[in-house]
Amino acid sequence: ARPLIAPGLAGAHWMVRPRARWPAAAGQAVLTLECRAADGATRAWLGPLHDPASAAAVAAEDAALSHWPQAMRASLGATAVRHEQLGLLCYLHGQASENAAPVRALHWQSPPPPGGPVVPWNGSSWRSHSRREHWRVPLEPAPALFIAHWQAARAQRIPDGTRIWTSGVASWRALAAEGHWVEGCADHLGFDHVKPLLATPVLGLPALTDWTALTHEDAVASWSGSGVGRVLASYRVSSPDDPAIIQALRAEARGATHFYWHSSLPLALLHDVLPATAHHATGPGKTAAALAGTGLAPVMFPGHMSWQAWLGSD
Repeated sequence: ARPLIAPGLAGAHWMVRPRARWPAAAGQAVLTLECRAADGATRAWLGPLHDPASAAAVAAEDAALSHWPQAMRASLGATAVRHEQLGLLCYLHGQASENAAPVRALHWQSPPPPGGPVVPWNGSSWRSHSRREHWRVPLEPAPALFIAHWQAARAQRIPDGTRIWTSGVASWRALAAEGHWVEGCADHLGFDHVKPLLATPVLGLPALTDWTALTHEDAVASWSGSGVGRVLASYRVSSPDDPAIIQALRAEARGATHFYWHSSLPLALLHDVLPATAHHATGPGKTAAALAGTGLAPVMFPGHMSWQAWLGSD
């Protein structure tokens, strides 16, 4: 069927919706085969067709829906995906009934809840005072572009026809607001997680060696071994240089108990004042690798909102 369909898809403008926001129906696209339990010959014949990973995903989707009355489940999407570092993640989204509030939840094996008082730090103060410098980089040729953060595209002139993917929903929205057609994102789960999707034949994307990644200056080295043909730095982020602001940021970090790192960049300013007993967390991807290289050993979460939910904060 593919040769018949392919001409109609040529030149199509793809948009692969993030599964975290638009999960499919539970068990979507999974084939289930049944036979009599006592029929050993048929069971032996069907056995090699069984895929444990698919079975585990369907079980997680069914478990996520089990908290809802049967009559409401048809309007709820539930999609489970396996992440190499986070395990099985099941996204639940929808509206259980006409007048009910929208449902959005993530089911996964999170760490044990924090004990004792919690003083969270998520880097927002550092980001609000940090300095950014952007410059234009040559993007010709760039048949496909992975924008690691929307800031990386701010000064760029992206050639017409470039296939654009990005890191997560926030960057997707920011890029769309600038008039860019974004085909999909990594769901905040890291570039390695989305690589198999980028290789899906139906999307018709070029090989990774023909891709260009746009990122910040300090992240270029972390793309080594990614398979991406060209990695360009298009901006840099610097810590503030005002002594009063620096003192306030360091005092804030010194008094925190739980840290969520969106980037490893603030470490240069804060590393020596981090409490020895602090709990460190981040999302999967290059920031996690950079933090691990400093000895912080962060716990990985499927994004900042999951960390906030774990803390019990808004």
